[in-house]
Amino acid sequence: ALDAGRLRDAIDGLQARHPRTRAKFYEDRHRTYLLECDERIPLEIRDGRSADINLDLERALMRPIDTLRGPFCHFIYVRYVEEGTGLLIFAQSHGVGDGRACEIVMSQLLRLYNGEEVPFYKNVHSLWQILGAKVQPERLEAWHAIEECMPRRDDNSLVSTFVEPQHPAFEASFAGCCVELVRLGPEETSALIGLSRRNGVTLTGTLSAAAAYAILAELVARERVAEFVSLGMDMNMRGRTVGPEYDDECGNFVVDTHVHCPLQPHFFDTARLVSKVLRDVVANDCGFEATLADIGSLYSREAMLLLRQGGFERGGTQNG
Repeated sequence: ALDAGRLRDAIDGLQARHPRTRAKFYEDRHRTYLLECDERIPLEIRDGRSADINLDLERALMRPIDTLRGPFCHFIYVRYVEEGTGLLIFAQSHGVGDGRACEIVMSQLLRLYNGEEVPFYKNVHSLWQILGAKVQPERLEAWHAIEECMPRRDDNSLVSTFVEPQHPAFEASFAGCCVELVRLGPEETSALIGLSRRNGVTLTGTLSAAAAYAILAELVARERVAEFVSLGMDMNMRGRTVGPEYDDECGNFVVDTHVHCPLQPHFFDTARLVSKVLRDVVANDCGFEATLADIGSLYSREAMLLLRQGGFERGGTQNG
């Protein structure tokens, strides 16, 4: 049986030891600051049925996290009274820090309850899609439709995920998209590296600009204005994650997208557009500045300055 008091004490102790779990964002006109907040990590305890475990997971992961107020994580415990079991859910926005923070939390909880070690998922937010495949066939169909438009994946490649918040309780304060958008062969990779260097930026910088262009283009097409767009990149040479035979190829291109807008764009369409933009960049030898010019045609000069201050001009990958 769950000892609610012991769990609450454990969560409070965790929050006291790890400053990142007390974080919130503060924004002014020029930059974003990471500050501490006093609010305790929320703990929700409720009853449920084990037959609804997939729905419980989806509800938990679709629960919005207010990045301005914090905290960036919460716990939910669902008691399955009839079976005498329960489900403990820990949800954490990646804004808290890197994936290592989540591993620390999980390891401490497992030690607290003498639990068995569980494999760490690189894309932990996709777990509900894996467990709930039979419950969400329309989402899987949409994902398969995207994959058909992209290069064929190898059996040993990392799992790609794609999440589009659709739960009615989700207030769309932010949304995440994590998807393998494109896989470039040796010749395409070499061409993209060359044109990036000729423009004085990194390969990731060019990819960042292309992704930003695709996202902003979609917002404009839908007559939506975003307060700002933040991009995070994980663009590796494929040899690091798949095998040494792919050392000269670029792949595993992952983008975490946060579009602060009253209504979220449809990320399935965005994924297709990003893939097209990247291939156009390679095919037409259009470099970083040309892509920035395309973004500038969509948004104001002030927005362009923010993009440059965010690191795109230097090939940065964290903010824009």
